[in-house]
Order: sequence, then structure tokens, then C-alpha cells
Amino acid sequence: MRDITSIELNLLVRELREKMLGSRLRKFYDLGNDSFRFAFYKENNILIYLMLCKTINETNFSEEAGEATPFALSIRKRVLNSRLTNFSQAGMDRILSFGFMHPEEYSLAIEMFGEGNFIIINKHGIIESCYRNTSHKGKEVKPGRKYEMPANSDLTFENLDEGHIRNAVSEAGKSESKLISAISSVLNIGPLYIEDIILRAGLDPKGSAESGVGKLENYLLDFFERAKEPKPRIYLKDGEPHDYSVLPLMKYEGLDLREYESISLMLEDLYFSERRKVEDKGARKKKELEASIAKQREALAELEKSAERYSLIGKKIFERMNEINILISYINSNKRATLDELNSVARSYGIWIEAIDPARKEIKVKIDD
Repeated sequence: MRDITSIELNLLVRELREKMLGSRLRKFYDLGNDSFRFAFYKENNILIYLMLCKTINETNFSEEAGEATPFALSIRKRVLNSRLTNFSQAGMDRILSFGFMHPEEYSLAIEMFGEGNFIIINKHGIIESCYRNTSHKGKEVKPGRKYEMPANSDLTFENLDEGHIRNAVSEAGKSESKLISAISSVLNIGPLYIEDIILRAGLDPKGSAESGVGKLENYLLDFFERAKEPKPRIYLKDGEPHDYSVLPLMKYEGLDLREYESISLMLEDLYFSERRKVEDKGARKKKELEASIAKQREALAELEKSAERYSLIGKKIFERMNEINILISYINSNKRATLDELNSVARSYGIWIEAIDPARKEIKVKIDD
């Protein structure tokens, strides 16, 4: 599924903020594959599932986490049992910020773009740990470096007004790019929604920005007005999820859809089946491993029994080796003797000759207990 957009992140923060602020982080798990689970407590447990670049949503599903990773331990060491004092989006960028206080001040920056990243920052703004070290456009993210928020992080979806939109449209009009690219460069909404705004204006997203951008101002204002009351839905093709949105999209008109009361519920439904598959796969592997171990234990028990049996046989042969050597000497001296004749001698030593193979120079004997 596609990466989450900036406007979708903003609306998620609005949904979850009141419920989460003031809660304490009781547990944290690194689930692998860029996925994590937070367990907050505030009157009730609040489980939050995070997949870098894809989703952050409330969940009721607790998949097995396995042994704690070094990154999970670094989070627990600094903020476990701390109170959440801030949960916000950095401007209009795809960066989430968790602020904690107790006993020291820490923040977690979650980058939901590119490869995705999860960064622990101390009260001095220095990175103490991060999920992955990165370097992009001169910005390094690694322990010991200062973490820098985007330069335009003061402009948010909350303080975006008609003046900002008018200026953005004016700036986009100077671009020689396609209309959709020009608007995307000045308003970080997400290409999915910019395309829909352009289509609603009756324009071609791939058309010239210079000729069409002036008609978009009212449609942009209308988009932000409609976004105050999201209408989350998953679009289906052949019964399977094809895409999702927080507002109706013209290009998906006619497709089957599922509608939801909240964006968090929508994303939980969207990604739950994949999480369940991973969990089932892990359970199958665990079951297969347990079955394999059980078989190995059975085989080992059989080997131990065989070893004990062969040890007793070896001991018995060693105890009767003198008689066996006497019998072998007798056989070598009487090569024409029949098996019955040889056994008449062997029995006096408590030995029974079952077979003789002259070609292979082998004698099969049975020793009385």
C-alpha cells in the first residue's frame, strides 16, 4: 500500500491527540520490518501501532514481539513510564513528534517519508539513538548530531489560511512544471489529493501550471474546509483494498468502498490482515520448529537406547573374547569341518555359530547370556 500523506497524518494526530496526551508509556515493542507497538495507559490501555511511512493507528491486536531489540531497549531506557506531554506533526511535513517528561525531557521524532526513521532526541536537541543512520541533502541523522526540524515547520494545517493558499497558488504559477508538480512543491498535501483538487476544477493534472493554476484557489479552500470533517474510506477492486482516502476521490467513483468512523479505524482494518499474516507465518514457523525439535528428541532417545544396547553387546563380546579367539583358531585349523561339527565344539564355549562366509571371511555367532 502507498505511503501515508501529510494531510492524513495531520488528521490522525487530531483524532488521537486528546486520547493520548497525559498517558504514560508502559510498554514498547520493536516488531521488526519497520513496525512498532506502543502501550500507553490513561484510565485504560491505549495500544498504538506504527509502521514507518505507512500508518500510525490505535489497535487491539497484539502480535508476538519476540526478544527486545537494542533499539527497543534504548527507547525503554529513556521514556518507559514517562508521561506523554506532546503529540504533534512538524508543520505540514510527514514528521511526528512525541514529547515525554519524567524524569528527563525526551522527544521521539518519527519520519514517515523516504525509508522512514525513528529518532530519540534529548532535551538539548541531540540525537541519542535512531532506528537507522541516514544522510540526505546534507542532513545527517545519527547519534551525537543535532536533530533539525524542517525550515518551514512553523506553517501548519491549523494556521494555514486564505492568504497562505493565495500565495502558494501565485508561487506555483511561476513554475514551468506540470500543474500537479507545481502545486505539490508549495502545498504538502499529497499528490493523491492535489490531483483530485485539479480534477474537480476541470483541469488536467499534467497540464501547464502557468495556464491553469489561477483557477485552483477556490478548490483548494474547499478542500481544506471539507477536510475538517473527514470521510475515511477504503476503495476496493475485486473485493480487495486498492487505495484509501480521507475524502471522496473523483478518480475512484464507481468503485466499491468501505466507509469508517475514523481514519485510525480505517488504517487498522487496512493493515490488520497483513499483520495477521505475519503473525500466522510466525506461528507456523514456531509450530514447525517445535515439531522438528520433538522429532530430534525422539531420534536422540532412540540413539541413546541403541548406544546403551551396543555398549552391552560390546561388553559381552569383550568378556567372551578369549573363547571367541579359541573358536576362531579351531575353525582355521578345521576348514573342512561342517557347520554342525563346528557348533558341537562352539557350544562347549557357550557360543552358537549361525553362519560362515568363507569368501568374505566372516563368521556370525550368537553368545549365550
